[in-house]
Amino acid sequence: MSSSATRPRKKSAIKVYSDINKTRLNREFNMRWETIKGTMQSRDRIGSWTEFIKDHWEKEPPAVRDEITRQADEENATLLKAWKQKAAFAGTPDDFDKYDSP
Repeated sequence: MSSSATRPRKKSAIKVYSDINKTRLNREFNMRWETIKGTMQSRDRIGSWTEFIKDHWEKEPPAVRDEITRQADEENATLLKAWKQKAAFAGTPDDFDKYDSP
C-alpha cells in the first residue's frame, strides 16, 4: 500500500470492464491487430485498443454494464474511504515520526 497523500484516481466502468476481461479482450485484439498493423503505425495501437474496448463495452447488455458500473463505484468508494482515513492524521509532527520509522 502506498503512503501517498494523493487522492486515488477514480476508475471508470470501462476500465474495470477491461481489467476483468483483459485476457479474452487481449487475445481478440491481438488477432485483429495482426490484420491491420500493416496499415497503421505502431503508435496507433493504443488508440486502436481503446476503441476496441469501447466497442465491446457498448455491445454488452445493460445488465452487465450496470453490474460493472456498480462494481466500479464500490471500488472507488472503498479506495476513497481508505484514503480519507489515512489522510485524517490528527497528531503532531512528533507523533508522525513514530509511524514513519520501521
